[in-house]
Amino acid sequence: MYLSLFDDRQLASRQLAIDRSIFFGLHATYRAAFRSDVRRILTKLSIRKCWRITTLANSVGFYRNLRYLDLSGCCNILDSELISVIQACSKLRHLDISGCNGLTIASIRALQAGCSDIAVLNIADCAGLKDCADLWSTIAVLNLDILELD
Repeated sequence: MYLSLFDDRQLASRQLAIDRSIFFGLHATYRAAFRSDVRRILTKLSIRKCWRITTLANSVGFYRNLRYLDLSGCCNILDSELISVIQACSKLRHLDISGCNGLTIASIRALQAGCSDIAVLNIADCAGLKDCADLWSTIAVLNLDILELD
């Protein structure tokens, strides 16, 4: 199952209102069943350019079967949030955090410790990782198939 969220900064509040009205319009019983099914079967999640997002752990962290997570352009996400997600989603194989300027080497170390199967990592335009002396040695231990820097 695949879910994609995209914020183009103009339609975001209108789309969010529509999504909320559809979701919360469901009967409570069906809503609870929907949530548990999605948590169980969702493997790919894309939340691109949602610059207003600052917290992830309380939502994304529930999807323990995630294998693909795209957070590109979510520039207000900090290490603490991504680390919580990484710890909860140990099956991740693809992580795109390009443009996430609030992240540091701590997130990469958490990835090393929590996601042994990670194969693809995109860290392009991550200002917090630009001048980090330990970055390359930490990434080398990950044994990635693909590392995207640009």
